[in-house]
Amino acid sequence: MRKSATIGADEYIACRQIKEWHIYSGNPVLDPVLSARAYYPTVLYSESKDFEYNEVKYPYVVYYAGASGGPIYSAYSLDMKTWIERGINNGIPSPGYHQSVSYISTRTPKYYLWYWDATSPSPMSNIHRLESEDGFHWSNDIATVWDLTDVVGFVTNAATGGSSYGICQLWYNLNAINISNDPRNYTYWGYINLQYEPTGAETLGICYSPDGENFKVWKLAILGIQSNNNNRFTDFFYHKSWISVIKINDLYLAMFSGGNNHSYTPANSAGGISKAISHDGLQFNHATPCRVIFSAPGLGVTLPYATERSYIPSLLYDSNRFGGNGDMADIKMLWSTKNATKYTLSYVHAGLA
Repeated sequence: MRKSATIGADEYIACRQIKEWHIYSGNPVLDPVLSARAYYPTVLYSESKDFEYNEVKYPYVVYYAGASGGPIYSAYSLDMKTWIERGINNGIPSPGYHQSVSYISTRTPKYYLWYWDATSPSPMSNIHRLESEDGFHWSNDIATVWDLTDVVGFVTNAATGGSSYGICQLWYNLNAINISNDPRNYTYWGYINLQYEPTGAETLGICYSPDGENFKVWKLAILGIQSNNNNRFTDFFYHKSWISVIKINDLYLAMFSGGNNHSYTPANSAGGISKAISHDGLQFNHATPCRVIFSAPGLGVTLPYATERSYIPSLLYDSNRFGGNGDMADIKMLWSTKNATKYTLSYVHAGLA
């Protein structure tokens, strides 16, 4: 991707760099049979087809919540269009969902899953970590520990445990030094949903950890547009709920969902997904004209499977355009869609200019 001199120009590039979003005409791609719902997806890709089920190796696997409060299900695909449901993952306590899953082929075990225990009240210690060798049978459940000293007064209940609906995504750093004020120098770093104390809104922050168990929240409002870009604690919009980020060369491209308030309607917190851009993966800027995937009037068409909610993106990027595993594209994404009766997962892909 081209890199320009200013953040403003980069916003423009981020919005225009993607040639066109191709919304699959066969959506939704996962209208579940084995669960009441399919939402909050985490989709993973392996060019070498590392995800195996019933002696078939797949390049794609998706984890998703089967109902409010879980449990967590998984499904497999050869092309991101046709999904084979496997069912409830083994070993994930209930009520656990809002999961984030990492597949690290160089580690043993290879799979790591962070989930949110939806028991109320919900301090951040309700975020747990599990591990698995096969990506379906999970064990070694550990409650995470959070250092919130930098965000007291900004994260709701920070002095008594904080408030979050879960980790959205974590990067894995093989060469971590785990000694730095820079989150990217730690083994795990990434993005977390947080409640912002002054307004009660959901916001998105940066967290990091040397081991996937002991975390520190470093920053809030990573999507803020401010006159002072050094302000780490103030959002431009009221409510942002979830984020998925890919790295393309030296730029980070994010898709995030959110809106004006907590009500889950197309006009508010679940009404669409926007783009954002960053040079460092820590502070993003976005522009409202980049709001791209949601029901009418945003696209000029009505998506009948997304008349009530369109949110929770899960992005993939592959420099080899996914090696013939489905559509030849640079970017692929699953996202949560809902009409009056069903929670489903839908698919879109795009190429880069």
